[in-house]
Amino acid sequence: MSHTFRTLPPRRRRVLLTGVTGFVGQAVLERFLREEAEIHVVVRGRGGESAEDRLDEVLTRAAFDPWREEVGPAGVARARSHVHVVEADLSEDLPPLPTDLDVVVHSASSVSFDDPWDVAIRANVLGPRSLYEALERAGGRPHVIHVSTSYVQTDRTDLALEASVEHDVDWRVEVDAARARRAELVAGSGVTELTGERRAAAVREADATMRGLGRERARELGWTDVYTMTKSLGERVAEELWGACGNRLTVLRPTIIESAVARPFPGWIDGFKVADPLIAAFAKGRLVAFPGHPDAVLDVVPVDLVVDAIMAATLVPLPDAAPRYLQVGTSVSNPMTLDTLRAHVEGYLATSPWVDRAGAPIRVRPWRFLSPDALDAWAGRRAAVLGGLARTLEIVPGSFPHARSRVEAARRGLRLVRSYAGIYQPYTCSRTRYDDTATRQLLADAATLGAPPAVDVRGLDWAHYIREVHMPSLTRTATEYRRRSAERRALEGRPITRGRQGAGRAGRAGRAVGAAAMVVGA
Repeated sequence: MSHTFRTLPPRRRRVLLTGVTGFVGQAVLERFLREEAEIHVVVRGRGGESAEDRLDEVLTRAAFDPWREEVGPAGVARARSHVHVVEADLSEDLPPLPTDLDVVVHSASSVSFDDPWDVAIRANVLGPRSLYEALERAGGRPHVIHVSTSYVQTDRTDLALEASVEHDVDWRVEVDAARARRAELVAGSGVTELTGERRAAAVREADATMRGLGRERARELGWTDVYTMTKSLGERVAEELWGACGNRLTVLRPTIIESAVARPFPGWIDGFKVADPLIAAFAKGRLVAFPGHPDAVLDVVPVDLVVDAIMAATLVPLPDAAPRYLQVGTSVSNPMTLDTLRAHVEGYLATSPWVDRAGAPIRVRPWRFLSPDALDAWAGRRAAVLGGLARTLEIVPGSFPHARSRVEAARRGLRLVRSYAGIYQPYTCSRTRYDDTATRQLLADAATLGAPPAVDVRGLDWAHYIREVHMPSLTRTATEYRRRSAERRALEGRPITRGRQGAGRAGRAGRAVGAAAMVVGA
């Protein structure tokens, strides 16, 4: 059944969307296609592929399967004629935009917690600046829905309210500082004069330095990481360059966005999202300990609830000229603890375990939560054990290549644990919860205006969602990723491993280091 708003104005709404190649952006585009809006999308070309071609590829993805089946080829062609591509890089000057827009949904951003400082600035601060300056030049007065993240307030308060984040950081100063530091690194390394692998190595080293500087700067200013810092600064850009000029502005902050509970279909997801690398590492037997408190709330929200809120915001008028702030989350209305998540994931894997490359079921060990200090001590002890084993195997006659590979795999697993801990600890150890009172009222108001029923945040059954919706979807995603990886290996002529093997002396050596390897996820 096609979903439309019964209270739409008689003419097509004219909308501008950014981020349509991303997770949320695809779902937003699908909703506006159903509405038969006049749609403009900002997309950049990439790798020789034009923006038009990228959009056409997006429209073939799974998010649009139900819609394509409903409208048929003729309906798809008709809708495509009403989607207009603005080919541009958002972080640079945009070409002229339409002057008669009704709605703008800005969801394009970098979602990495650990981007280089200037890369995150470019996507999350300069992108909004370019957009709002272009909208101002166009002269229209559309309602802008600026998609941010609730985590701009993590650990700044215990209860994050639906309001502007209080800080006195000047985003212009931060832009200049990040650019200047990158310029210093480039000048110091002489990268512009290098070629080939030497140039690539210099760029990687500069990126690593900028990652560290981004982490340091974010924590110095009171944010958890470079992602939350630059998203918060992006909000300030929207407030200053759009909201402060008397324009309609809604800042919408989702929490951790995961697979759909219902729309476009149950379990729809586009790649691994925020919590999924942790779940996948656990399902593969590679993660047995992680920093966090079992009773800490992990604020997860299905993607269709986020899109419900975006669409409701476009429909329900702002009560006054001030910006409106909305948080889409579950930690207040329907909290799920880390221990609850663990129990549902373990329950699913007990009956539907993932398999290794040889097709054998992977038996997972209990997932333990440790304090950051305890985890650091735990990882240090194992690093010392594995380091000693590696040194011993280097001097043992015969070298035991299988045993050495097991130890190296275990050391990689330990690095994985430490890497994940550094990235995720601010979220799994945080006590901040995110109020969603205004969002729930908005969804109720939209329903009275004829919007389709939204996901009921208070009615979400976490056991059903995790075990029956999200984990099966995550399993399919991982299986598809493995299939594509095997195909790439075959095309490149690389061997495809088939699980752990070993016999004779190598097998005995492997068993000798097995216990040490397993505890860190070999």
